[in-house]
Formats: sequence, structure tokens, C-alpha cells
Amino acid sequence: MGDNPLGFLARYVRTGGFSAALDLPEPVIGREAGELVRGWLRAAAGAGANLQREVVFARWLAEVALLITMRRDVRGESG
Repeated sequence: MGDNPLGFLARYVRTGGFSAALDLPEPVIGREAGELVRGWLRAAAGAGANLQREVVFARWLAEVALLITMRRDVRGESG
């Protein structure tokens, strides 16, 4: 997960749940990215708090973070 903001958010969801993540003033850097991620969080939290769903969502975020990192590495882009 490294320094990827989604990796941080995945750990945050895993430890604090959806409500804590939704309370973050800026879950990821940037207005557009923040709106996108907030939409993901709202959709995942839509049915209420559920530990299993929070764990699955956190794993999904971690995988997305890994894919973004791998894509940047292949393209030779920096963080």
C-alpha cells in the first residue's frame, strides 16, 4: 500500500469503520478524487455499519491502491 492515499484510507476503514472514514475532511488529496472516494464510501456504508462489509471494502481499497501503485511503477511515474 505504500504511500498511496487509498492504502491509508483502507487502513483507516479497517480500524475506524465507514463512519470514521466519512468524517475525514479530505479522505484523499484533490477535490475530484475526494468526491469519487466519498461516493464509494457512501455506497459501501449505505446499508449501515457492518464489520464484515467494512473489512471487505477495506481490502478492496487496498487492492485498488496496489493496482494504482503498480500502474505508476510500470509507467515510471513517481508517487
